[in-house]
Amino acid sequence: MDEIFFPGDPEPLVLSKKSETLKVIQQLRDEEAVILLDCITLWLSNLLLDTALNDPEWETIILEKVRQMVLIAREIRPQVLLVTNEVGQGIVPESPLARAFRDLAGRSNQILAAHADHVYLVVAGLPIDLKQAGTALLADSPE
Repeated sequence: MDEIFFPGDPEPLVLSKKSETLKVIQQLRDEEAVILLDCITLWLSNLLLDTALNDPEWETIILEKVRQMVLIAREIRPQVLLVTNEVGQGIVPESPLARAFRDLAGRSNQILAAHADHVYLVVAGLPIDLKQAGTALLADSPE
């Protein structure tokens, strides 16, 4: 279960299903707030397990939900902060499901990063501004 806390309210809003995430964010569209969604990779994992077993088009379905997340985050009043994990820098997973998850997380992170105003990679507690570093690197490259 996920919990959403509101300032000054000790009782959280509890999400009983991971699939409710987009709907709840949409319902918060007019709130004067910051929404911190931690963790995108856990959300993807739950979507994968719910969808892959039931639909051969699971990847298309899940990536569409990621695109919906982008659209919702950009159109609502609250600032939306998304936390995700980099899962593609390790060894190649042994199982097909783990490889599918790694690839899904990578594609999802690419979609989210492409539409985000800011993208940070945090390593050993140090934030690296990927958008700024990438823009500077591209500006310095020969044509």
